[in-house]
Amino acid sequence: MRITRLSVRDFRRYREFEVPLAPGLTIVHGPNEAGKTTIQRALELVLTKKVTTNAAEIDALRSWDAPDDARPVISIDF
Repeated sequence: MRITRLSVRDFRRYREFEVPLAPGLTIVHGPNEAGKTTIQRALELVLTKKVTTNAAEIDALRSWDAPDDARPVISIDF
């Protein structure tokens, strides 16, 4: 099984983005502050974090310019 797409809404510096992942090895590269760690963190959270994460942790991940009632959403397709 492999991940084919990562979608994120209201997460860290991004209001919304989608990353299609091609078959084989995927290498993410770019300059500082391009979002490489955001992609890594989103994958880490969606694959390993429990649903019972507390509200303070969720608020810390919310997009910087998102409304106060927005909650981060991370989804992956296999």
